[in-house]
Amino acid sequence: MIVFLPLVLGGRTEITTWIGEVGRTIIFVLVCSLFLSLTAIPLAMGRFMPDATLPRAGAVEWLSDRYQRLLAWTLAHRPATLGIAFLVVASAVFPFMKVDKSAFSGSKVERVNIQFEFTDNVNYREAERYVSRMEEWILARKDSLHVKSTYSYFGNNEAITRAYLAPGWADDEGAQKVRKLLRASMPALPGVRYELGGDDGVGSVAGVGPRVRRGRSAPRGLAEEVRRRLTHVDGVTDVRVGGDKGRQEVEVVVGRERTTDYGLTTASVAGRWRCSSAAVRCRASVAPRARSR
Repeated sequence: MIVFLPLVLGGRTEITTWIGEVGRTIIFVLVCSLFLSLTAIPLAMGRFMPDATLPRAGAVEWLSDRYQRLLAWTLAHRPATLGIAFLVVASAVFPFMKVDKSAFSGSKVERVNIQFEFTDNVNYREAERYVSRMEEWILARKDSLHVKSTYSYFGNNEAITRAYLAPGWADDEGAQKVRKLLRASMPALPGVRYELGGDDGVGSVAGVGPRVRRGRSAPRGLAEEVRRRLTHVDGVTDVRVGGDKGRQEVEVVVGRERTTDYGLTTASVAGRWRCSSAAVRCRASVAPRARSR
């Protein structure tokens, strides 16, 4: 039964909330099983077993004699027995206090993720500038933030910075404290909003997810109202709206007949468009029909 106690007594996260219910159920079942094995089963055995005395082995006889002496001593020295039981429990509690009771303690929490949510479309060069400013700010305060290093990934309209925790802070409790420090003091950059998460991303921290479904034009306004109200609730942070993930796009329709006349394929046109739109240097090429001309 004590094996399942970490599931109930562990840190409060989304996963421990689910697993904690399983742990409580298992502990309850084991307690019921212990009660039945000490009460109902001996009564049933006494009713259905024959009254005849069966010979017992020598080892069983020896153990029975020692057990009777132990019970007699216990009844004769009840205060001492209570003190011994207390010492046994205390000796088990002290090692248990040294055990990491955080969720999934086998997989060490190593970092805090900072995800950038841009209010406008930005290319990878602009995203890099945002990331660089955030990294410089963190590394300048890494001792007070309990961070040893950073790693960032960025692209068009997306960026994420990972702050790796210093030794002694690489656990659930340390990550929560570091997120609190970052949330309270991160620099306010124009055109970007931050979302903080754990090892598994922003969704790894506990939260609630209300859904708004009403018509086609109303959900956006309702979602913004939900965001505004939730931000004023104590203890609620990083309010996200699903519509924030939308991006502007340009649709290019390729004329197949003209493409065929020039000896091009859809893949070659798509590749050329990618080079021009993403500002990436590509090898110069000439269409086959145009080359013959």
